[in-house]
Amino acid sequence: MLLHQELNWPEAWKPLLRALDEAGWWPEAELDAPDWAVRPILRLRNELGHCCHLAFFREPIWCGNSRQQAGLTIAGLSREYPESRAAAEQTTLLLTTDWESQVEEWIGTLAVHPFET
Repeated sequence: MLLHQELNWPEAWKPLLRALDEAGWWPEAELDAPDWAVRPILRLRNELGHCCHLAFFREPIWCGNSRQQAGLTIAGLSREYPESRAAAEQTTLLLTTDWESQVEEWIGTLAVHPFET
């Protein structure tokens, strides 16, 4: 098991990892990053042995007449390893200035459908 403090991830994302920790989802492994992801995919596991995957990707945004290269960062949760960006978009959280007010509901989406046992 990895500690979120051990991950070499941007400081701005660490509160999200702490929120997942507090909800009972701990980093287990960093997996290969597909070309659409901005970091390796993070496999998370809970105390019941269920796992999910956290991916970060960007959505380019248009600003006036120019397209901003970096775009908006989005975090996606999926039960299976997301083979495509569409799979990572199953449950998303826009990392805007008020994401912390939405994080509990976002993490709660994992409980909507029971995990297979």
